Amino acid sequence: MEKVYTEQIVRREMSIKDWAIRIGTVLLTLLLCFIVLNVFYQAFAILLALGCWFSFVVWRRMSKEYEYIFTDGQLDVDCIYSRSNRRSMVSLSSRDIEVIAPASDKQYEAMFNKKYDKFLDAGRGGIRENTYVVICNREDKSLKMYFEPNEEMLELLHKYMPRTLVMKK
Repeated sequence: MEKVYTEQIVRREMSIKDWAIRIGTVLLTLLLCFIVLNVFYQAFAILLALGCWFSFVVWRRMSKEYEYIFTDGQLDVDCIYSRSNRRSMVSLSSRDIEVIAPASDKQYEAMFNKKYDKFLDAGRGGIRENTYVVICNREDKSLKMYFEPNEEMLELLHKYMPRTLVMKK
């Protein structure tokens, strides 16, 4: 059998919460600088530099992309922060995956609404038109994950796991 491999990157869209955190860090930096300016004016430049650095780090950390890699029955999901720092989120074997179905599929609604040990939203944010839900059990832990595969990834998943993947109707 030939090797099965595909990868896809999905950029996380900024939510209102993300924008509030970004703006909050900038306002907090300005507030602390104002307080220090009135009390310890000698440390103003140092605090301003540290505050700007902190705001910059938080601002960049809010920029996320998810990369899905499917290789011979192994689905790996990595989070890429500010297009430079990669962190592995989860690695799932096809044997552990119970179902991959569209989030809008009413047949699996009861299964999707159950309580799971771990939840990951590795899509653009929330449930959208092309959001799929992965239900997985491994090492006595259950996982529910949202992800947004493209057509090429869906075809390979279906080829490798025809009974597990539920295609959109």
